Amino acid sequence: MYLPTVLAGFFALSAVAMPLSSLEPRDLKCARPGDCNRLLDFTISTPRGNDGQIKVDFTIWDDNKATNATTTCSASWKAGTDGWPQQYTTCDDDEFEWSFSKFNSATEWHMEAAHGYLDSPNFYVRSFFNGTAVDADFKCETDATGTRECSLKPDRVINLRWYASIA
Repeated sequence: MYLPTVLAGFFALSAVAMPLSSLEPRDLKCARPGDCNRLLDFTISTPRGNDGQIKVDFTIWDDNKATNATTTCSASWKAGTDGWPQQYTTCDDDEFEWSFSKFNSATEWHMEAAHGYLDSPNFYVRSFFNGTAVDADFKCETDATGTRECSLKPDRVINLRWYASIA
């Protein structure tokens, strides 16, 4: 009796958890508060060659009505290695965590994020989000030392789509 409901829920979650396609308008999938966490700014710097550190800084916003929270996240790792955050990394607000599930380059990656919050005085929720960035989202410049800095274009927001919550 409950099997059709369980299967329908499973397939609905599976469809939602698919990464956002680079060919789809990003904001159309996130029309309602709580549909997405949004990367409002994102800067990544990469050194020339393999000497030095790759550094990433960004602001993430959960516009869910229960939280409406924003925090800053950052990480660094040695250039030329696969040391990019593959496990959850805590942000300044430790209720937010993130990781790269795929990192092809500074401007092409797939991110996972989680945010925990109190939905009511005694009801803690942890929600999960994911999304993809592509070259077209960024503007990059290289300085005299060869360091390349890529920042999210002013008219861009990277949406990390909600796919699951645990209460």
